[in-house]
Amino acid sequence: MDIVPTGYMIVSYHINRPNVIGPCCMVLGNNDINISGMQVGRAEVGGKTIMALNVDSEVPESVLDEMRNIEGIIDAKLITP
Repeated sequence: MDIVPTGYMIVSYHINRPNVIGPCCMVLGNNDINISGMQVGRAEVGGKTIMALNVDSEVPESVLDEMRNIEGIIDAKLITP
């Protein structure tokens, strides 16, 4: 996985299956947080994998909690500059 570590980033661990990444992006969009880049690690179907999202602003803990509550998300953490 190639990641450009710039500004704020969200790193999440999730189950590699449909309907996990999209809802995460919707949570951010619904909270006016712009995604400026995204990389997803490759894993076997149904296995655990990683996603790194570059975002343009800080992400409140309440938004990270919304992401963590999505079925298939194991954890999500904010990395700050």
